[in-house]
Amino acid sequence: KEDDSLKYGSLDEVVGRIYAIAKDQHGCRFLQRLFDEGDPAVIEVVFNEIIDHAEELMVDPFGNYLVQKLLECCSTEQRREVLERVAPSLVSISLNMHGTRAVQKLVETLEGDDQVELVVNSLKDGVVTLIKDLNGN
Repeated sequence: KEDDSLKYGSLDEVVGRIYAIAKDQHGCRFLQRLFDEGDPAVIEVVFNEIIDHAEELMVDPFGNYLVQKLLECCSTEQRREVLERVAPSLVSISLNMHGTRAVQKLVETLEGDDQVELVVNSLKDGVVTLIKDLNGN
């Protein structure tokens, strides 16, 4: 079967609708492949279009993969912005079967005591809930 993610030819073709295609299986794969090229300018374009939707994408069946990939290749400043945006919702994101993977990736990519402290403070009130939940590991 032909790879449907090839229906997207270039970043220029999807600018302005990156958030929408991030929630599509083939669009998400296409965007992840763009990250593989490692161009900071490409990462910035995608980042700018999805940052306002980071929380929603983290719990999306396809968008969570894009957020995970973004966390692996974005700058320290971009990662910090993702963390600051989603920190208030980390418990609810962690309770979601897709979100828990994105939160795990976020934790794996933390840099510095301040980021660790922000995550700890965001999760501490939900520890019992997280322990009892299948996804909240």
